Amino acid sequence: MKSVWEKLKKWGKVAWAIIGVFVVLLAVWSAYDQYYKKPNLSSQIVSEINVLDINEPLKDLQILFQGDNIQEKNLNLRIYRVKIENIGGTNIIQNDFDQNDSWGIQINQGRFIETRLIDSNSDYVRTDLIPMIQNDGVIKFNKVIFDKGNYFTVELLVLHDKSTPPTLYRIGKVAGIKENKSEILAVESAEPFWPTLFYGDWLINLVRAIIYFILSVSLFIAIIILIVKITEKRKRTAQNPQQPPQQPS
Repeated sequence: MKSVWEKLKKWGKVAWAIIGVFVVLLAVWSAYDQYYKKPNLSSQIVSEINVLDINEPLKDLQILFQGDNIQEKNLNLRIYRVKIENIGGTNIIQNDFDQNDSWGIQINQGRFIETRLIDSNSDYVRTDLIPMIQNDGVIKFNKVIFDKGNYFTVELLVLHDKSTPPTLYRIGKVAGIKENKSEILAVESAEPFWPTLFYGDWLINLVRAIIYFILSVSLFIAIIILIVKITEKRKRTAQNPQQPPQQPS
């Protein structure tokens, strides 16, 4: 039993050394995350649907929109829903936006007819974002404080030529984000099955896995040491029972 105890003490020292190294690495990573983390925005088309889906033209059918015969001019009305989310490691404040440039959505090969905000996980964003059509090709957002993890979804009504699908872009320079114009693409993959458990980028998940591993090993070693101590104590008690005190003669 003594040799087992010596081995456990040796492994315990190794475990504490590993934990010490990990704590140092975690402190360095936390400092980096605190002072050097960068903002990042995600923009995706979460849905799109044609308002009038007529595959075969009908001779006597006329569909007028703002004076234009949609069918005769080979036009189409389409509704897009675009989700924009702050997926970076820091909040985006109003001073982070280029004050001389618009922040919003631009369209090529089409024009905006209407827009409205339909969803957000922030009451502040829902109240103050106020999307509006700046011109036929640009929708402008107010430059609100956009905290990390916040998102909003806007609905866009677009008029375009049927033969030329429009392209949407997120525009506006934000400090720390390299591009000031990026194409908005459709969602290609479903949401993660366990979004809370695996939330974050690869570095966050790696640190999380290391923490779980070290805590599991430490807990296992602590349980083994406790069992060994209890066993040794019982063994000593069994080998050296207390003798009742002798009465003086």
